[in-house]
Amino acid sequence: MNRHGAIDLPWRGEERTFRLALGEIQALEAQLECSVFAVAERLIARLPATYADIDAALTFGLAGGGETHLAAKRLVSDRAAQSVIEDLEAARAVMLAALARVHGPERERDPDNPEQHERLDFKAIMAGAALMNVSDVLDLTLGQWGAICEGWNKAHGGEKVDPPSADEFEAAVAAARV
Repeated sequence: MNRHGAIDLPWRGEERTFRLALGEIQALEAQLECSVFAVAERLIARLPATYADIDAALTFGLAGGGETHLAAKRLVSDRAAQSVIEDLEAARAVMLAALARVHGPERERDPDNPEQHERLDFKAIMAGAALMNVSDVLDLTLGQWGAICEGWNKAHGGEKVDPPSADEFEAAVAAARV
């Protein structure tokens, strides 16, 4: 990995850069009509992944890595029967790289904006879901989760909520299990 979630892979005879940043993840979710977590579960956990899952991960990954969307789509659609396994393995690697380091589009660093380079914090997402009693957070798209958090924050009188302490998180998880 060389930049926020980017991964260089040998794919179809060439070294290519793949990257799923927030924009590509949102487009992938819209195209597949499910959350990135559901797609990751199918690709990574070796559940029945569809060609659509594989193609979306590779197409949006190539586009995020610098290819035009049209060029990426052409590259992915040019599949020979022997490349299906290679495509599945590449899609898994792209998804793992993305979920390990998801960021928005790269911008010049702004020292006056400390939130500019924040990445998704899956631990914080799970903690927030437990505190808000959202049991199906992994079924939500990033946009849906953002809307829920925005509504929660508005209803509770603040725009930014500090993450829970470890003790608060553990108490919320314990309460949710009861």
